[in-house]
Amino acid sequence: MIDIPTLQLQRDATGDDGTFGRLLAAAGSGHRQHVAYSAEQPWRNNAPFESCIPAGKYLLARDYSPKWKRRYHVLDVPNRWAVLFHWGNFAGDEQLGKKSNLKGCIAPGLKLGVLDEQRVVLSSRVALGRLEEYLDAVGGYAWLEVSWLVSPAGDDGGRAA
Repeated sequence: MIDIPTLQLQRDATGDDGTFGRLLAAAGSGHRQHVAYSAEQPWRNNAPFESCIPAGKYLLARDYSPKWKRRYHVLDVPNRWAVLFHWGNFAGDEQLGKKSNLKGCIAPGLKLGVLDEQRVVLSSRVALGRLEEYLDAVGGYAWLEVSWLVSPAGDDGGRAA
């Protein structure tokens, strides 16, 4: 049987600029090691191409495409498809005039920052490369456990049904 490691995506907050959190990997003795920061679109009740994904446990799997070459897919997200990890800085609500490089996907970053008066992740391409190296080293698969440290107000908290 294959032992698939688990990455935790712990979200700190969501707002019109996006949803931000941290990716953590097992580091032995029950400890977790910071891998990257994360940016996703704001929680918008799991609307495809507009919202971050619900909290839950998903399989993260490597595959290939002519456009992206090597990529990492988040599989079996309820009512969603084509949820990928890819580079990007902005994750805001475009309907409110914010910038976004994402359409329901997740962007890693080495740092959090502000660009054009909007909260962002920075050094995303470098962070994606490091995440890909980690995932390649563990066989191309990992469980992704998505959780909220602070639940979004006024809804189910983005928890998978």
